[in-house]
Amino acid sequence: MNDGHPVEVFDLFVDGCEFHDGGSNIRNFFVGQDGHPYNKIDIDIGIAILIKKIQLKNGHNRDYRDRSSKDIGIYISKCKTAFERIITDTLADTRSVNCGDIPLMTYVINQYGRYVRVAMYNHFGSSPLLQYVHIDFDYPTRILTDPYVCPGT
Repeated sequence: MNDGHPVEVFDLFVDGCEFHDGGSNIRNFFVGQDGHPYNKIDIDIGIAILIKKIQLKNGHNRDYRDRSSKDIGIYISKCKTAFERIITDTLADTRSVNCGDIPLMTYVINQYGRYVRVAMYNHFGSSPLLQYVHIDFDYPTRILTDPYVCPGT
């Protein structure tokens, strides 16, 4: 979701170094809108569970090397309408880094939530780009019982 601005998202949960499918298409990345100052990815895990950590890998648009994410925020929510910012960070410019050398960024969360938002506030080059997102969580032995009820439910 990107507030009505078109974006491309392919297999973002596969760490494939901006995998090329053999044709003219790259198949695992998130590319934000060119020149747009705010882009986001909302991920619905399906139930509120303990989110232990989130891993991100910046990108650079393969051979073009014309974009990468800069300032990011990670948000968690039990309801999609009430996000809490957990992490803010500034990523390194990866436009001149070989794809296999782009570091995997790990953020410890240890908080219950159903929704994860990765927001990109700024970017290097023409737009933000992420090539990988991974959410590490505890598989529940029971569903979280929480007195909080989402508005409208």
